[in-house]
Amino acid sequence: MVLTTPLLEGLSGGEKMSKSLDNYVGISEPAADQFGKLMSIPDDLLPAYLRHTTGWGPERVDATIADLDSGGLHPAAAKRLLGRTVADLYHGPGAGEAAEAEFDRVFREHRPPDEVPEIRIEAGEAPDGRIRLSRALALAGLVASNREGRRKIAEGACASTARSSPIRRPSSRSPSSRVASCRWAGERGRKSLREAPVASGGDPPPI
Repeated sequence: MVLTTPLLEGLSGGEKMSKSLDNYVGISEPAADQFGKLMSIPDDLLPAYLRHTTGWGPERVDATIADLDSGGLHPAAAKRLLGRTVADLYHGPGAGEAAEAEFDRVFREHRPPDEVPEIRIEAGEAPDGRIRLSRALALAGLVASNREGRRKIAEGACASTARSSPIRRPSSRSPSSRVASCRWAGERGRKSLREAPVASGGDPPPI
């Protein structure tokens, strides 16, 4: 007897879900991260995700997919339902609703999330008390490289606490007395907003 199960496509579609490809939702990830990632999936992946990630019985899955196909359920609403369901499944009842509220706070209302990690940057990275924002993003782990950081800035994904309008100049530098914040829904749907104060001296904790 052989038991087989289907492979779930990753968050951007095409390739199988894999941690090595960084296109996955981890069952131990925070509920807010799970919800945010699932909000990013392409519409055509919804039926498979509803069938294989929710823990629902076949009747409910079929009814929800039929509602989606008929237009009675909008894809955005289906993704929210999926996100809440998965968060509740792994974090307990109410986790999905809280994750949805956090998502709306950041991406609809453009407000800071309830918890914002602080990233300390070594003083050597800012010898004159200023640091290029693209470099700060890379050191904070928000982007893979300074180049990607410059691209995100040019797209208007970043803003300074000193002003509400986006920073769009890739060469922008941030004074150590200010905090730069960035938020965007990327390929992995990851909530991305962190503070990046520059350490003035001493031996700051590692990033």
